[in-house]
Amino acid sequence: MPDPIPDDKIAEISAALQQGRKIYAIKLYRQFTGSQLKDAKEAVEALEADLRAQFPDKFPPPSTAKGCSSTAATFFLATGLIAYGLVKYFA
Repeated sequence: MPDPIPDDKIAEISAALQQGRKIYAIKLYRQFTGSQLKDAKEAVEALEADLRAQFPDKFPPPSTAKGCSSTAATFFLATGLIAYGLVKYFA
């Protein structure tokens, strides 16, 4: 079991989580404790769950962005439908 993490290091990990930087928080945890990746991930996720329960207003809301690929697919589908309609109209 790793040694207890000093309060200033916990604050640094907590700040990274509040900024939505979970991977960086895991990296910091591993750096401070020497833990394996799986153990660090589990510990950071437990810390994040506790922080979210205590301070829900300090965390960004989950992203609802669909991403570039769905936007591009929608564009090409609409373009294809318009082209198909024009071909049918003028044929």
